[in-house]
Amino acid sequence: MFACQTSETGLFLTQLADGIMGMDMHDETLVDQLVSQGVIEAHSFALCYRKGGGLLHLGGADASVHMEEMQYTKLNYQIGW
Repeated sequence: MFACQTSETGLFLTQLADGIMGMDMHDETLVDQLVSQGVIEAHSFALCYRKGGGLLHLGGADASVHMEEMQYTKLNYQIGW
């Protein structure tokens, strides 16, 4: 399940890091590690935002959860998403 923020309390500035996932293309990040270990096939991820909770897919996308055609974004840099 992918969570959505509904309010801002300022706690983010003072709490210990917990649950923040970097989505860089660096070779030590989650996506690259999963690819190198054969857990997922592609260096890609998809976010689906919807009422009731969103989804995060690693290694591709599941078109069956979309009500409309998926939208793609071109990479602006060779070193990041």
